[in-house]
Amino acid sequence: MARRLIAALAVGVILALATLVTVHAQERNPADEVKAFLTAKGYTVDDVDYIADEQGQPRLDAVYVLMDAVNGDLYHPDLQTQVVWGFSALRQYYPRAETLHTTLAYRQFWIFFWSSAADLDQFMNCTLDGTTYWTRVRGQVRIYDRLTGSFTDEKSFTTNNQAGKDQAGKNFGSDPKNPVPTPVPGSTRGGTLWLEPSTTYLPNDSTSRAVLMATLLDSNFAPMVNSGLTFSYQAPGDNAVTIGTQNTDANGAARASVAGSHNFNNLLLRAATEAQNSQVSIVVGAVPSRKADQINAVVRGLTKQGYAGVNVEYSTQTRATGETTNVGYVGMRITSQTLDRSVFSQMSRAFGTLRTLFPKVNQLYVTLIYHKDGQDWQLMWGIQVAYWDQLVAGQISENDFWRNLLYIGAYDENGNRVDDKDFLDKNFGAGSTGKRASVTRTLESTVTTEAWGDQWHGQEFVVLPGSYADTFNVEELTGNATAVQIFQSPDFVNPLVTYTRGDSPEKLRVQLGQGQYLFAVVASSAPASSRATYVEHLPQ
Repeated sequence: MARRLIAALAVGVILALATLVTVHAQERNPADEVKAFLTAKGYTVDDVDYIADEQGQPRLDAVYVLMDAVNGDLYHPDLQTQVVWGFSALRQYYPRAETLHTTLAYRQFWIFFWSSAADLDQFMNCTLDGTTYWTRVRGQVRIYDRLTGSFTDEKSFTTNNQAGKDQAGKNFGSDPKNPVPTPVPGSTRGGTLWLEPSTTYLPNDSTSRAVLMATLLDSNFAPMVNSGLTFSYQAPGDNAVTIGTQNTDANGAARASVAGSHNFNNLLLRAATEAQNSQVSIVVGAVPSRKADQINAVVRGLTKQGYAGVNVEYSTQTRATGETTNVGYVGMRITSQTLDRSVFSQMSRAFGTLRTLFPKVNQLYVTLIYHKDGQDWQLMWGIQVAYWDQLVAGQISENDFWRNLLYIGAYDENGNRVDDKDFLDKNFGAGSTGKRASVTRTLESTVTTEAWGDQWHGQEFVVLPGSYADTFNVEELTGNATAVQIFQSPDFVNPLVTYTRGDSPEKLRVQLGQGQYLFAVVASSAPASSRATYVEHLPQ
């Protein structure tokens, strides 16, 4: 009934629309993708669908999402962010839609927002400033009162909903579904705020803790150092509790933590600046004592993140030396068809939840099932638990953590390994779909004179899965330097690239996929130095 009424109301709001229909896709329904994407922010998504024409046929140019509003204040930045996130999710998973509708349910009201895809694209690409964009969206808001069965004005809405009393997140459900990425769309100040929880399931024993790991980047994806981040948590029906404010470190990262309690059954975690906020919901539950209970807890936590087909295993292996290794494994459907931020978030949450529920685990593995051309492919990664612990403790940066991630390979439905690294490059590297951020990196290599003789220094660099590097440019060759070379691990004998002083820039026109590389200066003796730049294209 609600879906038909929203459709009928949309007639009065926008384009004389009548009913809503469900469109089934052979592969994963984009509506499921939108729900998973938005639930990752802590939002409760009630419905996603195409708007239908007067004959009841789906209009592929118009799509909507219905969510529970985070609050009833039309001027509150949290509500504005929720609206734009709704538009962004629809734009990503319904690329043919020209009109995007975010409808928010608050008490007895439905609040209708809409945006053209063209305006959203301009805003996200920073060719339309945030104030202008929001003014366009805000100027077309319509509010429907479900009790009176009619549209109402903002004054009546404000009077009825007690605007100004922050209800953000109070009613996000006693056991809400939740799920996936966390960067906030660019504000008028630009930049990105990521929030990751150290676990999606927090035992309620008052000693286990969930760590809120936040990273703040500027519009060029460089760390924002010494910036204040305010952390808070909120239980259903309660007011938000501020944990405190922490300044970001050299990596743009800051952390806070919250303990589990019998008073919670789930928590909404938040990190915020004056201009941005990011949030994620986690499950709080009983302390599992048996292996089966631990497995069920991992499944519950990750499923509430919106991840599909979650499968968990835990085993103890004994090596020939007699040493035992405890191995934790999670398999699930990949949350995006591109290796974007949501996929890294998915892996992070899997690793962290395994670590929390299986405290003795040594090795962490994640398999993501990727569907393409009617076939499932299994992409497998692994990492040592020590790197995860260092990340949670803030001893290494997020980039350093991902650089230690081991890509094990891709497997077909029969368990046969296929094309290992090249599989990622072909399906997720250059030429694949999805939004990317382009970041300029600098490489340096030297030969210096030390007391014991000449000392050579190269620089390793890593291109992350789903990324690629190009636009190499040698800016400096000084002293006895005659050339630079680029090698790919583990082959440090045969260079991929050799650029000699005076060579044509065409020698540097290469494109490097995911992997570990070494940049090296070539010189007969010290002193020698070289510096080069390249552009890394990162999926977002």
